[in-house]
Amino acid sequence: MKLFRLMALLLIGCQWHIANAASPMAVLPQYKMVDLGTLQQQSPAMSWVFANGLNQHGVVVGDSTRLPEHTHAARWPAAESQPEVVDDLGAPIGAASSTATAINDHGTIVGFATAGMDSPLIWSNPGGMQTLGDLPGGGTSGRAMAINNAGVAVGVSTASTGKRAFRWT
Repeated sequence: MKLFRLMALLLIGCQWHIANAASPMAVLPQYKMVDLGTLQQQSPAMSWVFANGLNQHGVVVGDSTRLPEHTHAARWPAAESQPEVVDDLGAPIGAASSTATAINDHGTIVGFATAGMDSPLIWSNPGGMQTLGDLPGGGTSGRAMAINNAGVAVGVSTASTGKRAFRWT
């Protein structure tokens, strides 16, 4: 008899939970895919593009083929009316490639450049592109991976003791 009462209570509880749960027919958001375009307009079939970050305004950052074997960090505006407008963020002198990994809501972008080893970068107005440097004590390469709205960047840097997480303030 106790088992029957327990089963009845469980069934009543399940029915109450189901009756009070959100509708299973909830409306899901509708998504639309937009081609962001590429920096290499001469031969887009031979190029590739990565979108790595997005801020709340819809500005996208990543990288795109610029020349064969080289990429440049890129920024795409939020406006869907200009889906193939791409801003080339460049690469430091001597670097073969650059990548933008994140953007905050103020438009400050972080990423890295590759010139043998990776070097963490930040792009901002009015400062333009600047290197963030490596960890003290023998850091040899690094990548800035994220930035918050206070301008604090985080990432990874390689030192003599291995890969280390960092925060730039």
